Amino acid sequence: MFHFKPLKQIIEKIINRINEDSVKISGVFAGSGSSFANWFLTTPGSSNTLMQLDFPYSHSAVDELLGRAPKAYVTAQVANEFANMAYLRARRLSSVGEKVIGIGETGLDFY
Repeated sequence: MFHFKPLKQIIEKIINRINEDSVKISGVFAGSGSSFANWFLTTPGSSNTLMQLDFPYSHSAVDELLGRAPKAYVTAQVANEFANMAYLRARRLSSVGEKVIGIGETGLDFY
């Protein structure tokens, strides 16, 4: 039987370290990104870290976000484009000198 408690504790430690580091996060997630959001949103202090999360789920939503229809949706290329978009958005929303991270995820690929 697989138990999620150790994984949950590891994830909470990672999120707490990120929150302590005062980094700001923006993300674009298609697929399993809701788990990422849930982990952050249920960890105290994350409201100081998370800037914005987007969840384009349908192909049409991804197409609109990218400005084109990719040949495939669950790819490293699309995840990387999501991460770059999230990073640029975080830069626009942050104050000068703040550390920012852009995260992109497409279900199998995470950047």
